[in-house]
Amino acid sequence: MTTENNEKIEEIASDSQTVTDKKIDLPPTQSIDYSVIKRKHRKRKRSEGIWKKIKKNKHFSRVISVLAFIAFVFLVYLYFANKAIKDETKGLIRNNINSFPHTEALILIDIEKFDKIPEETILDFYNSKRIKKILFLGNGKNISLYKNLRVKLLKMDVKPEDIFQDVASGSLYKAVFRSQYVYRVSSGVIMTTNNEIERAVFFSNQYGIRTFGYPVKNKLLDISFIKEPIIRGIDFLKHTFYAYPSEEDEELPIPITGNGKYTWEERGYDPIFEE
Repeated sequence: MTTENNEKIEEIASDSQTVTDKKIDLPPTQSIDYSVIKRKHRKRKRSEGIWKKIKKNKHFSRVISVLAFIAFVFLVYLYFANKAIKDETKGLIRNNINSFPHTEALILIDIEKFDKIPEETILDFYNSKRIKKILFLGNGKNISLYKNLRVKLLKMDVKPEDIFQDVASGSLYKAVFRSQYVYRVSSGVIMTTNNEIERAVFFSNQYGIRTFGYPVKNKLLDISFIKEPIIRGIDFLKHTFYAYPSEEDEELPIPITGNGKYTWEERGYDPIFEE
């Protein structure tokens, strides 16, 4: 028995020796950048610390809650203000000249925003007797554009006394206001961009002008449609609390039934005054 045991022990020893003699390929150890781990841990701790401070600071959390409530109320207000403008102008904005009734004036607002100035359409309105006068309303930044358009219309046999201009309008809201307050327009067709036409027609009617709208295509890169809903809401508030002129708007009236040449002569913008 002892010889058998000895043989078994020798076999086991030889097997273990062969195992130790074999080379075992172990995967290379990956180097760990501990600085990155520490940085991430530090950031996490910092953000958690800020959040804990905010939670603990009751005054700050109240301010956030109030601001969130105000934002919510403002969004609800914008929704209803925009809805009111859309509902009130439904059926008043048209693309066919023959569908418009006879009115006092064609009111062009912010023509510098037009993709293309529709001279032929303006002439069609005038020749069809749908309108009697033409009124340019703008902010005065591009006087040459208004001058050139007037010269073109004069060459198309529009009478010089039938073309009025006002470059003190500034915003669209103020332009609509001045058309009634300064030029005493009682009825008209507003021609302005697709983005602004509803707002222009709405506030014009609010000021007592029987108004319709003829939309014109915006310039290609015009992104005013993004801010238009907010501007409508602001103008809605403005009309509620500031519907009357300030001292700077108190001018002598220039009735649209009068002579439009004087609106160009007064500011020295017109080279054509011959009868």
